[in-house]
Amino acid sequence: EEVKQYRVGKVQIEGDDVFTGDELRKHISFKKGDIYNRSRMNSDIVRITEAYAQKGHAFADIIPQTAINDDKRVADIKITPKKGRRAFIGRIFIKGNDFTRDKVIRREVMLLEGSLFDGNKLKRTRRRIRKLGYFEDVKIETKRGSKPDLLDVEIEVKEKPTGAISGGTGYSNNSGLLLFGEVRENNLFGRGQLLAFRLRRSDLDTTGSVSFMEPRVFDSNFALTSGIFLANDEFETYERDRSGGNLGFGRYLGENWMANLMYQFEENHIFKIKDTANSFVVKQKGVSSTSGVTGTLTR
Repeated sequence: EEVKQYRVGKVQIEGDDVFTGDELRKHISFKKGDIYNRSRMNSDIVRITEAYAQKGHAFADIIPQTAINDDKRVADIKITPKKGRRAFIGRIFIKGNDFTRDKVIRREVMLLEGSLFDGNKLKRTRRRIRKLGYFEDVKIETKRGSKPDLLDVEIEVKEKPTGAISGGTGYSNNSGLLLFGEVRENNLFGRGQLLAFRLRRSDLDTTGSVSFMEPRVFDSNFALTSGIFLANDEFETYERDRSGGNLGFGRYLGENWMANLMYQFEENHIFKIKDTANSFVVKQKGVSSTSGVTGTLTR
C-alpha cells in the first residue's frame, strides 16, 4: 500500500505578549513546500515550549493544529501558544549527597527560591553540577509547590569516589631507576577542595610537593590555589637543593573562563661543587632566590 506523503502548505503562528509570531517562527524548522513530518513538528513544539519556560511560563501549552487536504496532499499548520501563568521557584531540595556538603552543590544552582522560573538556567545548573566531577549522575526534576504558581526543584545526585592514588616506575640512562607517586583528593571532607601530595625519586633527583585549591573562597566567584615543594638535584660537578611555593587567586568569568594571577617563589642552594666544575657553576655557590608573578586565562 502506498504511504501518503503530504507537503507543508500554509504555516500560521500566533503571537502573544510574550513572543511575536515572527519570534516564534525562528523555532520552526520547516517551511512551505517541505515534506510534512510529525516527529519534526513535535521537536519544534518542544523548542517553543522551552522558549516560554525561559520567560517563566513553565506551564505553557503549545497547540499545533493540522488541516489536511487529501486531494492536494497538502497539510496546513496553525500553532497557537497558551502561555499559562508564570511560575516561580518554591523550595530547592538536594538529596543523594551523603558526603558532599549541601553548599558545594547549592552554590552551582543558578535559580534562587522565589525567583522567576527559567528552564535554560535549570539546564545550566545541571551542567555546572556535573562539571564539579564529584557525581556519577545528576538528575533535576520540578514538582508542584505549595502554591499553584510555585515549582519546587529537586536535585538528586549519585556520588562517586573523588580520591585517587597513582604511581609508576621507569628507567633512563641518565637518571637510572625512577619512582613517582601521587595521592589526590578532589573533594576534601566534602567541601569541594583539592589536596594533592606528589613524590618523585630517581638516582639523580628527589622532588616532593603539596598543592591545595579552594575553588570558591567563602562561596564567591574567587578561587585560591597554593603549593609548596622541596627538591634535590645531583649533577656531575655540583648538587642543588630547591624549595619554594606559590599562591594564586583566580576569578571565574562566566561559566567557562577563569583568570588567574599567581605569585611564585623559589630558593636555590648550590653546594658540593667539585674542582672540575666550570667558572659559571662556581659563581653560583651559595643561596639565591627568584620570584615572579604569572597571569593566565583558562577556558
